[in-house]
Amino acid sequence: MPKREKLKSKKVRQRKVEPFSKSLKRFLKSLPGKTKFFWIIGILLIVVSLGWKAHEASKLSFYFKPAPRIETALTNRPTFVTIKDLHILLPIQETAIQDGDWQIDGNGASHLAISARPGESGPIIIYAHNTLDRFGSLPYTSVGEEILITTADGKNHTYKVTQTMTVDPHQTDILTDQKDETLILYTCTGFADLQRFVVFARPADKPANPDNSLE
Repeated sequence: MPKREKLKSKKVRQRKVEPFSKSLKRFLKSLPGKTKFFWIIGILLIVVSLGWKAHEASKLSFYFKPAPRIETALTNRPTFVTIKDLHILLPIQETAIQDGDWQIDGNGASHLAISARPGESGPIIIYAHNTLDRFGSLPYTSVGEEILITTADGKNHTYKVTQTMTVDPHQTDILTDQKDETLILYTCTGFADLQRFVVFARPADKPANPDNSLE
């Protein structure tokens, strides 16, 4: 092969391995002023959109992975949550944790499938977005307020609020420390939805266990 063709071939190979960022910079530099501006705005919008999607997927998460539970009959699976005084009436769907992110139902509230169910010991974890049509009014919950959970067998389980608090996603002990039957409702709150507003409730027909308090 002539020397000139060898050099040309070498240059082609070098272009193929050129870093993307360098190619993009060279491309933008070659554009006219207005066109360059719109390209930059477009790229920024794509980056912001991807970042927002990642944020939406994780903003209702707590940073822990509970141990999987042994599946039993689903007759006591929660299907509706009602808080009459707050005008909350939402369907509940079973959700899971995938790659550290808690799945969120798109139409109502979510029940973490590996948590307890009404009538079982342990935390019954139900959560939803803080929009007005979901858990947006949850921060107005008062101690003593009644929460009604309807299960797949048609039974209604009444719980009374014992405590509310605002926590960080790393404060997972509020979930794992619940040994008795405890209903936990939560939604995101605070700047950029970086905190969690949590409601704790106990079965109305059972006395509260002082050892289960988080204070």
